[in-house]
Amino acid sequence: MNINLFELKVQSKTKTGNSYSRHNRKNNLIPCNIYSKTENIMGLIDKVALEKALNSKTLFNQFTKLTVDEKEYLVYAKVLQKHP
Repeated sequence: MNINLFELKVQSKTKTGNSYSRHNRKNNLIPCNIYSKTENIMGLIDKVALEKALNSKTLFNQFTKLTVDEKEYLVYAKVLQKHP
């Protein structure tokens, strides 16, 4: 099993809505959803860290360590949705 060298940190979010999302995007935080068989997590990822992970071209080929509020997960990225 190959694991990426970088680690993504996610802040969990409790608020939802357009104005909250716009405010986060202005602060370079990208909303994200993480799905698993047991739980679903809504969070925010730093834009610079996400772009760095996407440019490495290994995000979709290898497992990545994801830290959500001090809890670590080993994840495999399958889908990235972009809105124009």
